[in-house]
Amino acid sequence: MDVGRAEGLTGAALLVAVAIGGVVVGVCAAWVSRAVWRSGGVSVPWGLLVSLAGSLSFVVLTRQLRRAAPVVAAVSWFAGVVVVLVRGDTVVAGDGLGIAFLLIVTGSVMIAATVGGARR
Repeated sequence: MDVGRAEGLTGAALLVAVAIGGVVVGVCAAWVSRAVWRSGGVSVPWGLLVSLAGSLSFVVLTRQLRRAAPVVAAVSWFAGVVVVLVRGDTVVAGDGLGIAFLLIVTGSVMIAATVGGARR
């Protein structure tokens, strides 16, 4: 087996690993986004912030792997969120937290995957 073919297989395996990781991070982000700390009359949606930070970190860190990795990470992340939505769980409900998660976190992940990054 020549070196070019071996690199291609390693690259494909790497993208599969990124895709699996994206699905896991997407499901976890959807689940964590519902966490709210309440003190008196104040509600702090810390879960939304954690899901945003974790999701963006995953996508941005994949930039170091391959050129296509951030897009694979974002698409698989979205697939993980869709799995949660299709199951009918109330994790992403139609309330303010659910809509904020869908708009802010999903939009940020898609933008992070397509904008910027180092040229190789």
